[in-house]
Amino acid sequence: MQTKYTAMLVVGASALVPALSNAQTSALYLTSFGSTSGFIVQGGSVSGTWTRDSSTDNALAVTTEILSFERTSGAGNRYDLAGNYLGDLTSTNPGFVDCYDGATDGTRTWSVAHNDFSNNQAVIMGGADWSGAAVSFAPVSRSSGITYDATDDSLWLTNNVGGTDGISHYSTTGTFLGGFSFAFLGGAGYGLALDPADNTLWVAGGFGTAGNLYQYDKAGNLLNTVSVAGLAGENIMGAEFAAVPEPGTLIALGLGALALRRRRKN
Repeated sequence: MQTKYTAMLVVGASALVPALSNAQTSALYLTSFGSTSGFIVQGGSVSGTWTRDSSTDNALAVTTEILSFERTSGAGNRYDLAGNYLGDLTSTNPGFVDCYDGATDGTRTWSVAHNDFSNNQAVIMGGADWSGAAVSFAPVSRSSGITYDATDDSLWLTNNVGGTDGISHYSTTGTFLGGFSFAFLGGAGYGLALDPADNTLWVAGGFGTAGNLYQYDKAGNLLNTVSVAGLAGENIMGAEFAAVPEPGTLIALGLGALALRRRRKN
């Protein structure tokens, strides 16, 4: 059975599972435009880097592995969570143009075909390994960044073209739910990620704002601007947090730890 992921924590397991704190303590995986650089950022610093197999596998789906999607055509790649290359994916981008960013719930993947005018810059959806990618819906504003929200089975998209900088909120079937605007990014916003630790949105800088990460709450309030020294000069396209297991998984982990503790006492 495939596993979906959610940001909810279970009170009964909280004593057995380390608590998650605010301010980007989850691992944030990033890809840079025009290079093979990949970055892992935690707590405002680069905690790890990796070399991607392709300079065009920007869009990421992160669960127990990193699964990338080629920007315009070709097969994506598999990496472990440290960025070690594990091989090609059998699934390919069939030709959607400029899929810069990705998102996943563990069973579905999404990207935005930013420059695919023949498909109205559509949101595309595929299987857990990006297989069968097809048009899902056309967003109201031309977009690029995308992230999944497990709290209500929805998607958040960045709009950064034609003076419409902002973040839009949609159901996974394409119903527009709202959003908010901002005017300072000046070319950033190609990568968007939702931190499951605190349910905040993180926008990656680039093309004038390179090196910065911007944290928003879902109401559109700017909570934090983080300048990451290791990202200076990097135009970030793909951004995705590592998923947090669903409550049932946390409970199972907690019960397993409790059983092990009792066994040791006996």
